[in-house]
Amino acid sequence: MGYNGVDNGFLRLNDVRIPRMQMLMKNSQVSPSGKYSRMGSPKLVYGTMIYVRAGICRHSGYTLSMAVTIAIRYSAVRRQTRPRPGADELQLLDYQTQQYKLLPLVAAAYASSFAGDCVLRLYRESVAKFSRNDFENLPELHATSSGLKALLSDLTASGIDVGLGDGLGY
Repeated sequence: MGYNGVDNGFLRLNDVRIPRMQMLMKNSQVSPSGKYSRMGSPKLVYGTMIYVRAGICRHSGYTLSMAVTIAIRYSAVRRQTRPRPGADELQLLDYQTQQYKLLPLVAAAYASSFAGDCVLRLYRESVAKFSRNDFENLPELHATSSGLKALLSDLTASGIDVGLGDGLGY
């Protein structure tokens, strides 16, 4: 599990003999005596999962920025309520409540992108060390990627809800 490009599954055969040389044993092996062993370091397998987390962190920033861009553009174009008779309707973006909802999301989108970049950079630095069997950064990388994945995913989901679907007529 956790290997790139590997289908994780199983096959159960009864009373079938498969010659060992014809078994697919790239990532794990079965000895002639029937003992199962895993190839490679489990820590390297864990690194693949961390890479996926780092990618989710980075993608969260992009996703939130797309949603905020749509909401702000809509708010700049949409007009509503004349301040006085005969005057032009105001843009939604002119209302302080609209600014209060959307502008912090712009900052959050930037912060998410920067945090995602930071996690990916930390991952790349750690992978270089992994190749030398130095797993000192693994606990920090695990904690950072886990926490940021949860935080940024939630921030993105709630930001999309506020920016695009909060009953503001979008």
